Amino acid sequence: MFVIVLLVLSLKLPSPVISLPSSLHWLRITERIEYKLLSLTYKVLRLMCVCFFVLLIVYLMCVVFLCLERIIKMMMMMTTT
Repeated sequence: MFVIVLLVLSLKLPSPVISLPSSLHWLRITERIEYKLLSLTYKVLRLMCVCFFVLLIVYLMCVVFLCLERIIKMMMMMTTT
């Protein structure tokens, strides 16, 4: 969220962090709207990334499970012959 504040206020990175919360309270309406849009976009992108990561883990678990199942079947076939 710190980067969003810097974007809205058009500040450079070395600006003092202590002055930012007090300046957020006095944002103009257009700056408040811009801040809200940027923060919502950030949250949505972050959530999408987390959802994608969870789906990827589930997919990989399924692939591993299927591979293990095939290996077990092959081993059972080898022991019965």
